[in-house]
Amino acid sequence: MDRVLLVRSPAGRLYKTAGPDPGLGYLKTALVRQGALTLVYDAWQLPRFVPDFSRVVRDFVPDVVGFKMCTADLPEVTRLVDRTAANAPDAAIIVGGPYPTGMRENLFQALPPEVAAGFAGEAERALPAWLRARRGDGDPAAVPGLIVRENGGVTVRPQDFPADLDALDYPDYADMPLSRYPVDYEGHPYLPVVTTRGCPYGCAYCSAGLINGRRLRRRSAEHIAEEVYRYRRDFGAEHFDIADDNFTHVKEHVLAVCEALQRRVPGMKWRCPNGIRLDTLDEDILRAMEGAGCEEVYVGIETGSERVAAAMNRGVTPAVLREKVELLRRVTKFRVFGFFLIGFPTEEEADLRATLRLALGLPLDLASFFYFTPHPGTRIFQELVGAGAIPPVGDHGFYERLGRLPRRVSERRLRWWQKYAYARFYLRPRQLRLLWQRMKQPAQARRLLRRILNVWLER
Repeated sequence: MDRVLLVRSPAGRLYKTAGPDPGLGYLKTALVRQGALTLVYDAWQLPRFVPDFSRVVRDFVPDVVGFKMCTADLPEVTRLVDRTAANAPDAAIIVGGPYPTGMRENLFQALPPEVAAGFAGEAERALPAWLRARRGDGDPAAVPGLIVRENGGVTVRPQDFPADLDALDYPDYADMPLSRYPVDYEGHPYLPVVTTRGCPYGCAYCSAGLINGRRLRRRSAEHIAEEVYRYRRDFGAEHFDIADDNFTHVKEHVLAVCEALQRRVPGMKWRCPNGIRLDTLDEDILRAMEGAGCEEVYVGIETGSERVAAAMNRGVTPAVLREKVELLRRVTKFRVFGFFLIGFPTEEEADLRATLRLALGLPLDLASFFYFTPHPGTRIFQELVGAGAIPPVGDHGFYERLGRLPRRVSERRLRWWQKYAYARFYLRPRQLRLLWQRMKQPAQARRLLRRILNVWLER
């Protein structure tokens, strides 16, 4: 029996929704099906629930240790790989997630030599197949998405995008109980539900299409509603998150899911925290979502500059974004949270002013102004590497810290602009009241204060 330890590092925990990881949950389901003894070590849990990593490795005695890696995770995963090698020298160390998917042939240049393999994209079928091949029961060359050193180089197998998502079953959260995670500002746990995979859009800065493919694949509405019902039955949950990248892309899917939720779990409340694409919305979709219990949506606006939007290959203009946010406000009572990016390489001061004007002019409740991050594998990443502006290998996970990139606005001015944007947006009566409401829960108050200090104390 294979003993597999799956790990999510604490890197980036301050800036992202803190809840069970559905990717690791689906992987555990797939591995347990095959008979593997599987343990998930999730450092995103509340500190009092996170045991010492080295002790966990020694006690579990894994055959395989797999790390989930996002763009911001490289330094922390490198440290954990070293601790794994010291405490379980015979274990095979592997990595998967957005970072390996984007790095591909360059992956092993970024990681310690102890890392044996990586996986690009979805791994619910690939990881079990690799374990079988490792035992001699299968061909390693047939493992989809496998990244390995081979014949003096690096080989990347074609990725696997399962069409039947229902067949993957439900994520196993036995090692990630809700009680171990922070709650939101109303005291509810973050419980993610993924209804679709894939992204048909080609935004220059986004890696969603690399990870899950360009074709949108959907779970059945009944399968989704049953998952939510089980959360209510097993955990007493009355709130959940739809964690898709493109939940509203297909209107029939949204309407079917909303109908199934109303029928199977009436009264459940939910939100869309990953950001929904505004140009997919219409009144039918919004009314169905609200009728099915949706209370809050996060929307990707990114920029108020048409020139920068074109460089980002957004495929939607600021005018359309304004129209759709106003539709949201007119048709629903949703809380609306806007995401903005600043520091795109071609952005100028005039573009930053246009973004702030749009943010202040839209009927948004809350907003975040993140620094642009060049995610490995994206079009803008490849352009920057090709121009010699950034190295192909390194720590590219900037998020809330400003990385060194060629820009038309100085780093000092961008730091000033981020502070100025937050101050202008939030130092208004309505936004201050909403922030105060979000500080009801001590954990949320501490999290929010840390984020504020991180922005304002950055030099």
